[in-house]
Amino acid sequence: MSGFGYNVNGFGAFPSREPSILIATNILLLAGGAGGRNGSGGGGAGGQLELSNFTLFGGTSYTVTVGAGAPADDSLNPNGGNSSLAGADISTQTALGGGHGYGGTGGCGGGGNWINGSAGAGSQGGNGGTGGYYYAGSYAGQAYEHYAAGGGGGTAPDNGTNAFNRFGGQGGDGKNWLSLGTVSGIQPSGGRGGGGGGSAQTFNSNSPRGSAGNGGAYGGGAGGNATNNSTSGGSNAVSGSTNTGGGGGGKSVCQSGSFTSGAGGSGVVIIAYAGTTQLATGGTRYTNGGNSYHVFNSSGTFTPS
Repeated sequence: MSGFGYNVNGFGAFPSREPSILIATNILLLAGGAGGRNGSGGGGAGGQLELSNFTLFGGTSYTVTVGAGAPADDSLNPNGGNSSLAGADISTQTALGGGHGYGGTGGCGGGGNWINGSAGAGSQGGNGGTGGYYYAGSYAGQAYEHYAAGGGGGTAPDNGTNAFNRFGGQGGDGKNWLSLGTVSGIQPSGGRGGGGGGSAQTFNSNSPRGSAGNGGAYGGGAGGNATNNSTSGGSNAVSGSTNTGGGGGGKSVCQSGSFTSGAGGSGVVIIAYAGTTQLATGGTRYTNGGNSYHVFNSSGTFTPS
């Protein structure tokens, strides 16, 4: 990380710690991921807003809001919660929650559902994948049907894949902001913002098996599988990982069993500045490579000295 530091009223010097001190920061705002629902595509990852050389003022308290992940199996199809940074002397900066798995539009779009499901659009990451795959055929003299749904968008930006053949779409991948995977102590390690995988369903136990989509890299949850012959012939979807903004996997259902979808993962806000001298309070502070990082895994206040 380079190209930012601190100065006094723009003079580029640091003679004293005045209340007017300005801190140039790099900021990551990652919103909460969305979840999947019945027969759905994967939830979209939380939107990712990156701010470079953003000026914050000494002696001012800034409100940090960390977006919650959307719950699983919610009939209202909510998006993930927004993450934001607000203060009296700046314009509020907001990352938008991920779009739900019924093609919701958000920071990253949710995937399409089983039948004629259109992808949700993402404004701060990738779009979801189109669902709507349906196939009927025969195997060993018996009819069978397959349904598959699209994957949710990731923050790379990376689109979730379409549902194809009899397989659910994969969630779009997330990204590693400022190589945070190498910063000791910051959890989760690696990147953030993977989209949820799409669900899949097969009718008739003798038919060739389909499978649900994987979650996107860096926090996306896999979709669920189901067959019609037994509850053991399927799986629950996986939730997005905590503080990654990952999307939850889509839910699958079958004639004799019902499974659960994945919830969205909560977001995170990280404020970084040059130097290992502490220039602010708030969140959990780490130092690495000559830089300081204040990590907010839950809402709080950031106050430059």
